[in-house]
Amino acid sequence: SGGSPVPIATYTFETVFVASDVIGSDTSAVSEAVQFMFGKLTSDITFGGASYHSCWDQVTNRSC
Repeated sequence: SGGSPVPIATYTFETVFVASDVIGSDTSAVSEAVQFMFGKLTSDITFGGASYHSCWDQVTNRSC
C-alpha cells in the first residue's frame, strides 16, 4: 500500500486483426463486443517472486 502498482503480467500480441465488432444497446446501457485474431502471443508473468515467460506463434503453430 502507498507505492506504485506493479504489474504481475504483461501480454504482447503481434499481427492482430479485428475479427468482429458488435455494438448494441437497450434502454439503460450501450455495449460493445470485439473479437480479435492474432498471430503471436507472448506473456511474461511474475508470481510469488518467480518469473515465467511463454510465447505461442499461431501462424507456425508452435512455441516461439
